[in-house]
Amino acid sequence: MRNALVILLGAVLLGAGATGCGSPVPEPGVAPAPGDGLVVRLTSLPGLGPVTGSATSTPAYALYGDGRLIENRSVAARIDADLVLTRVSRHTVRDLLRAATKALLLPEAQQRRLGAGVLDITVLTTGGRFGRQVAGVGPVAADLLGTFASAVAPGRDRYEPTAVAVIGFPAGSAAGPAGTWPLTGMRRAAFGPGGVGWCALLLGADLDRVRAVAGAQSGFSVWSVDGERFSVVFRPLLPDDTDCGSLTR
Repeated sequence: MRNALVILLGAVLLGAGATGCGSPVPEPGVAPAPGDGLVVRLTSLPGLGPVTGSATSTPAYALYGDGRLIENRSVAARIDADLVLTRVSRHTVRDLLRAATKALLLPEAQQRRLGAGVLDITVLTTGGRFGRQVAGVGPVAADLLGTFASAVAPGRDRYEPTAVAVIGFPAGSAAGPAGTWPLTGMRRAAFGPGGVGWCALLLGADLDRVRAVAGAQSGFSVWSVDGERFSVVFRPLLPDDTDCGSLTR
């Protein structure tokens, strides 16, 4: 995998050099994946977060081949996450892809501290799918997040997801009092290692009912769902998310 990334980074640098010669098109190995699907995803993860990792965390940025760039401005997970949509040029898509691909191999200046937060980087190109985690407060993460933030236009629009995933894990009595979940008999799919948790999609009227009682909640909160206590978190679905299963891919 590392050899493949070395080749990929070399192509990035060649492509960057070609830009200065008037040809902004990168080498084939670092071109965005065909179509309007996901190109880059950056997700900030807490150091002591759930074992499901990025599956329960809304990405800080998600870039798509057609120029859609979605930024998550919420500090913690919410059912009404503050998501904004910017449309960038194809040239900017390639520039952001180069920056993310380069970050896959840049050395970190210091040893990552145990329990510290990380930035999860995923890129999809014609050369394949690649990923890496770097220190969340290190220079690699700061530079990459800054590059993406600079691409967000002042005239951005709010992104309204059509569905929100609710993910639950068993909660003991020590987790505190539980709210009463407004829905019964949800279709819940096994989720997480060993299927200990569950995931369900909220759409339409069901989403509105849950939003009415959980709109102020952030992060994990405890609810009584069908007579059982669960710690739940909300994960808005982005354009590349199709169902609960897609969150773990």
